[in-house]
Amino acid sequence: MKKILLGLIVLLCHWIAFADNTEEEKVRLLLSERGEASVLIEAEREDLYLLTRIVSLDGKSGDGYVAYVNKKQFDELCRTGFKYTLLENNSPKAASMASDISQMASWNKYPTYEVYVQMMRNFASSYPDLCCLDTICLSENGRLILSLKITALSEQYTAKPKFFYSSSIHGDELTGMIMLLRLADSLLSSYNTNLQIQNLLSSVELYICPLANCDGAYAGGNNSVSNATRYNANYVDLNRNFPDPVYGSHADGEQYQAETIGFMTYAERKRFDLAANLHGGAEVCNYPWDCWTSSQRTHPDKAWFETICSRFVSMVKQNAPSSYFTDVATNGIVAGGNWYTVFGGRQDYHNYFLKCREITIEVSSTKTPSSSSLPLYWNYLGKGLTQFVFDATRGICGTITDQDDLSPIDSVRVIVEGIDRDDMSVFSKQEGDYFRGLEQGNYTLVFSKEGYQDKRVSVGVLSDSLLVMNVSLSKNAVSLSEQEPTNRLTICPNPCKDNLRFESDFAGDYEIVSIGGIVLKKGSFASGESTINLADLPAGAYLFKYSNKDCSLGICSTTIIKQ
Repeated sequence: MKKILLGLIVLLCHWIAFADNTEEEKVRLLLSERGEASVLIEAEREDLYLLTRIVSLDGKSGDGYVAYVNKKQFDELCRTGFKYTLLENNSPKAASMASDISQMASWNKYPTYEVYVQMMRNFASSYPDLCCLDTICLSENGRLILSLKITALSEQYTAKPKFFYSSSIHGDELTGMIMLLRLADSLLSSYNTNLQIQNLLSSVELYICPLANCDGAYAGGNNSVSNATRYNANYVDLNRNFPDPVYGSHADGEQYQAETIGFMTYAERKRFDLAANLHGGAEVCNYPWDCWTSSQRTHPDKAWFETICSRFVSMVKQNAPSSYFTDVATNGIVAGGNWYTVFGGRQDYHNYFLKCREITIEVSSTKTPSSSSLPLYWNYLGKGLTQFVFDATRGICGTITDQDDLSPIDSVRVIVEGIDRDDMSVFSKQEGDYFRGLEQGNYTLVFSKEGYQDKRVSVGVLSDSLLVMNVSLSKNAVSLSEQEPTNRLTICPNPCKDNLRFESDFAGDYEIVSIGGIVLKKGSFASGESTINLADLPAGAYLFKYSNKDCSLGICSTTIIKQ
């Protein structure tokens, strides 16, 4: 009893001292204990472009904006002179934990880190014909960032759209983590008895990463999420740490984190067609762009984004209270930049650099809801999350091959006339497969690649259907001067392994560029035989750009394949 009384006295003294502190002292005390703090900043809409470069904005609240800060960000915020208030949501969350897998049977607990990893492994081992487990990367603290690939063999769909579900890139936004774990369980366990699920997994490659920020979720240790943080182990917001369309690399002023590098490498290797990232703290479907308002720039697929988001919201509202998905926009849909501006987010990175159509789904106004409420959220979201994959993957898919030898052609640009602009058209992948999401209607597609004749095809897309359209391209006729160039560069073999070997008639400079447009390597080469080491690059397709020293050739490019 004495020990309990003494503990209460110490806690009371700590609370009194905390209460007497100034607002700045309160924030700095929290930063020293936790590494991050949530504040409400008094600001106007016109202040956002400045604020979003300083802090991690998290939404609008009344006349101000909610933001997270680490020590460096808070120092800068203090220098700017904005008024702020420490928010109450910095306290530990009430979370009931499952210490073994059997305790997850009712889905009303959060798993410990070890239970989470075991659940992911069990999905793959229990359903080996449908599911395999992949490691995206290790976190900064060495925890596993895992992804499930779920799909079924199909004779009809040899070229399937690739859809990537992920959640909890902010470690304290954990509703989505449980939703995606349960989605994987539902799809796999019901496959043999549910024709709809069979059709879905026959036509789609579905990838599910329930927990993108393990270090944030388990910041207080592997056995609890009560002290989960938004930031990763280095107190960096991972959803501000990606290349940005406006500010380029390191828009947040931080080095790329282990998790960021892992996700970029994974996405460039898999070359996803579609993606959805689940968050918490609001209830809304957020579509691109995040770095621009609608008045500054709209995505060419704005109408398509709004259609698939509207269908999702309608589905979840069938099973949820009328107030669900209305706290940001009454229709549950918002263009990201119209809500608040974000630089360095994964949504814009995927859309702008990789041509992957990604949206953000905020699934719960409470970031880490009570464990007992998790089954309710599944009742709201379960059918919608499944149907969203169906809706997003309606359009056209197929394989593009060389007309002469029937070999697949990588990096063919697929242009939808009248829609595609700002270089937002998609490209074929290494195996020649492509996908383009489209609503019902008639379209003209142009298939284009240097060295081949363009092909124009008119198609009609039916509602709620995936049209399979395979295309063959003819090579351009080769002139005598092209056959015997005076400035020749040849690559052999291609595909290559760890070393790219080539022979050139000239000295020059080169860049190796990802399909998403990121320069991965650059340097110079001499005339004659040269070798470039590619051992640190993942398997996949890249652009090899080169020019001679006096630039008389201009900039030439060719596709290389690393095995």
